[in-house]
This record gives sequence, structure tokens and C-alpha cells, in this order.
Amino acid sequence: MNRKDLVSWTSMMIGYGKEAGTLFNEMVKSGIQLDQIVFVAVMGDCSHAGMVDGGMCNFKSMTVDYKLPPNQEVYGCVFDLLGRSGRVEEAFKLTESMPFKPDESVWGALLGASQGDWGDFARMRKLMRGTGNEKEATRSWVELRDQKLSSDEFVIEYQCLTNDDGTELFRAMANMKHIRPYSPETATIDYYSLLQEVDALCDDNWWWCSFQKYFKL
Repeated sequence: MNRKDLVSWTSMMIGYGKEAGTLFNEMVKSGIQLDQIVFVAVMGDCSHAGMVDGGMCNFKSMTVDYKLPPNQEVYGCVFDLLGRSGRVEEAFKLTESMPFKPDESVWGALLGASQGDWGDFARMRKLMRGTGNEKEATRSWVELRDQKLSSDEFVIEYQCLTNDDGTELFRAMANMKHIRPYSPETATIDYYSLLQEVDALCDDNWWWCSFQKYFKL
């Protein structure tokens, strides 16, 4: 290539981890005018290579040395960088100083970083409510063993439970074997009856659960 431009430099940096830093320095020396996309590329490489300090230095350099305002994609890289290194609290504080509301890439990085810590995870999920960034309802498909039945889909919307409500709900679910005796031969647990009992304990304002088809296992 006779002449390297912004696109070619950026393309070379993507996916090269530690080598991206060397390419970035060569790019700066060549006099190419940088933009946010370049920093997204180099910070993304730092994140995947575990180079947290290097990535944060690039973020600071972008705003201080190059006077480039960070956009949503840049912030997404920062949150991914901090999240992968377990610096969830630092990432959370950064959401409060952002010039715009966090989008799905930011929340996704924070939720991913909170895996294994239910306290942080619950806090992030609570903050997501009302922002327009909602988790898609979980879906599963169940096929009965030897019976030729089409898969039945059930959808359960994520909701937070208070201690009292959660205790009552899970007690009802734990007692579902008493609704109809369980038999290994027929495997007869009536989920329709279970849902009726659960609905009686729950407030429709915060609980929603439905089956497209009621079925027995």
C-alpha cells in the first residue's frame, strides 16, 4: 500500500490486541488526524487484551490531548474495559457523569460485569427500568420425551420480588408436588393449577406469567 489513510490504519488495529498500541503510535507519528472510531478500535483491543490501564490512558488522551468528545460507542468501550476487569463501582460512577443517558451497550457491559455478584446485578437491573432499555423476556421450548407434540413455549417476564412476596411465591412453587401427586410413570404435575395458586399470591402490577399452551409434564 503506497499511502495509508485513516481507514486502513483503523482496520489494521482492530483485533490485534497488544500490537494495536504499536500501530496506534505509528499512526500518530504519521500525522493522520484521529477520530472517535480510531479510539473505539484501540480501546476495544485493550479491553480484549486485558490492558485496562492502557485503555483508560487512551480514553483520557482522546479528551485531553485530541479534544475529541466521547460518543456512545467510546463510552461503551470504557464500560466494557472496566467491566472485564471487575471495576464495576468505577463504571457505575461514570454513568452519572456521562453527557447522555446510557444505552443498551453500556447496560449490557455493566450487567455482564455484575455476573456472580447479585447485589450489583440487581442494582443495574433496577436502574435500567424506565430507561427504555429492557431485557427481552426469556423463552424456552420443551419437548416431551416419546410423545409427538409440538414444542410448547412459555415466557416469564423478569421481575424483582420483595422478600415477603418472593418467600410466598417460592413456597407455592416448592409445594407444587402437592397439587397433584407426582408419578414417574405419568409425570403429572399440573402447571395450570400451579399458576392459579401463584396468581392468587401475586399482584398483577408486578407479576406476569403466561403459557401459550397449558401442558402437563
